[in-house]
Parts: sequence; structure tokens; C-alpha cells
Amino acid sequence: MTLELAWLEYQREHPQDALQYSQFCVHYHRWRRRLDVALRQPHPYEPYLHPSYLEMAQYYDTVIVPAGVQLVERWVLAVLRKQQFFSLAELNVTIADCVAWLNARPFQKWEGSRTTLKADEPLKPLPAHPFESSAWTQARVHPDYHVQVDARYYSVPYYLVGETVEVRTTAHIVEIFHQGDRVASHPRAARRGQAVTAPEHRPRHHRDRLEWTPERFQQWAGKIGPQTETLITTILHRMKHPEQAYRTCFGILRLAQAVARQLFTYRSVAAFWLNSRRHPLPGLPP
Repeated sequence: MTLELAWLEYQREHPQDALQYSQFCVHYHRWRRRLDVALRQPHPYEPYLHPSYLEMAQYYDTVIVPAGVQLVERWVLAVLRKQQFFSLAELNVTIADCVAWLNARPFQKWEGSRTTLKADEPLKPLPAHPFESSAWTQARVHPDYHVQVDARYYSVPYYLVGETVEVRTTAHIVEIFHQGDRVASHPRAARRGQAVTAPEHRPRHHRDRLEWTPERFQQWAGKIGPQTETLITTILHRMKHPEQAYRTCFGILRLAQAVARQLFTYRSVAAFWLNSRRHPLPGLPP
């Protein structure tokens, strides 16, 4: 939103007694100084670009100037802020009209407009496939060498346990980066709670280097009681890969620290009994 745009709207709403632009600015700045608002300014020399913007610019071999983005936000989005649209197609048509008007608007300090500049410089052909937008987030690698993204789990190399990574997601792919290097790429999981694990991410001959192992979980559970140890052992054995049960075991054993040992042992017996009723184990009565 610009002062000039605000003044134009003010003139349309008060055609008979509207102030001139200079007086309008004076009154605006007086009102603005009375506001107690904390503004977070961008860096003047290294403006921040959202990774998705930067990625799109690189895909189309172009450059995004933050001032240009701000110009569109002020002269297009601000103009449309009071309008209602009932379909995406209707919104796109209106935005196209606003952008055409903005491009044809004469420059203030030199001749011509953005339209005349584009006419002098022919555009490059578009890529064969349209750009696929993505979302970026950060995640911490869990002891099972997976990261949680949108209630789904994706593996990374085991040596990144405990590290913070950046995750790029699209409609079909999940890519994971560590210190700028891509360390994993997976197809996006279809179901919530689903784990996607690459075999090469699994540890091989370095059990002594891993902080969490099945034996450590069992020893921890054994200090609480034999029933709890049986429960943890059963959970670990039910998984194809024991690492996939680390998150569940860790949550159960952390719970033991918040309740009395006798109460937690009773809950372990109850949970184990209920579990065996649903899925009978060898050697136990139904």
C-alpha cells in the first residue's frame, strides 16, 4: 500500500472536500507518528528471498528483485484488498488486468514504462514443464534416523542423528538437505504415520557408535520392572527393523519418569495383556 494509492482512494470516497496530495501526506505522517508499532525491517544490503521464490527464479532462469515484488504487492494486492472473488479464474483475470495497468504506468524519473522495456527485450522460451512449487521447513533427525514431516517419517543417513536439517517438499517428492548438501530424496508418503526408509541409510557395523540400540531400551526398561522390559522387547520384535520402534519405546520409557514406578509397572502389565489378547504371542494363553 502506497500513500499515493491511499490518496487516490481517499479522493474517490470524498470527491467534494478531498485534500490535495501534499496536505494528505502531512496529516498521514502526523497520524503515523502516534502509532506505537514495532516494524521489522529487511536487511538493506542483503534482502531476504523466500527459498520458494529463489527456486522458481532459478528454474525460469530469471531474477527476482525484492523491490519489484514490493511494487506488485503495493499496487496490485492493495487495489484488490476490498474486492471479493468467487473463483480462481476470476481472480487471475483481475490480477492480469492490474499487472497490465502497472506495466503501462509511466516511470517517474525516466521515459517509458515497463511495457516498452519488455518490448525491446524479447523473452526466452519457457521450460518444457511448469515449475512445481515447494515448501521448506526445518526438522531434527530422531534417534531412528528419520525426520517427521507432515505426520510422515523419512530416513536420512544414520550419522545425522541429532542434527538439524532442511526439508523441501513438493506434491510428489521430499528432499532433505544438511548444510546445503542434499542427503536424502524420497517419494512423498501417501498415509499419515507412514515411514519411508532407504536401505542405504540404515547403520551396518557401528552399533557401538549409535546412542540408541535395542539393548539400551531393554536395559532401561529392565530397571523399571520385568513387565516393562517384556513390553519393550515385544514392541521391538514386532517391527521389521527395530529402529522403527525407537520412537514408541522412547515415549513409553519417558512416561516412566513422570509417574510412580509401581503405577507404571501396573500399566505395562495391563498394556501387555491387552496387546496379547489382540495379537496372541507364542507361549501365552489367549
